[in-house]
Amino acid sequence: MHDLAGGAVAARACVLQNLRRGDHQNMTNTRNTLLAFVLVPTLITVGCASAKKSEAPAAAPVAEAASSTAANVKAAAETAKAEVKAVAASETTCIQGQDSRVIAIEAKGSGCNLNYTKGGKTSSVATSASGAEHCEKVAQKIRSKLEAAGYACK
Repeated sequence: MHDLAGGAVAARACVLQNLRRGDHQNMTNTRNTLLAFVLVPTLITVGCASAKKSEAPAAAPVAEAASSTAANVKAAAETAKAEVKAVAASETTCIQGQDSRVIAIEAKGSGCNLNYTKGGKTSSVATSASGAEHCEKVAQKIRSKLEAAGYACK
C-alpha cells in the first residue's frame, strides 16, 4: 500500500510540473498513468473485499422477467413503427410567389427519412434508424425558417 501512495505523490508532482510548463499532453498522460496505477488497483481491492454473495435466486423469476422484457421491447418496436407510418404521410408545401418548397417525411424500416425539395431537386436532409422524432424536429426547424423568410406553409 505504501508503494501506491508513493506513486500517487510522484504522479501528482509530475502533474504540477507539467502544469507549470504548460505541457498539457504530458499532464494528460501522467493523469492516465495515475488512474491506471492507483485508482484501478484500489477499485479491484475494494471489489474483492466485498461480502460473500448469497445463493443465486431461482431461475423461474429470471426467465419470467426476461420474457416480460422481450414483450415490452416488441411492443415498443411496434409502437415506433406505427408512429413512423403515421408520420410517413406527412408532407408540407411552402410557397412564396413562384417558388415552392416541399418537406416530406417517409417511413424507412422502423425509422424515417426527411426529404426536402427545392427548385425541383429533392435531397435527403435527415434520417433516423428508429422512430420519427428526429425527422419531425428537423422538418419543423426547416418549416420555421421558411415561414420566417416569408413562405406560406400548408
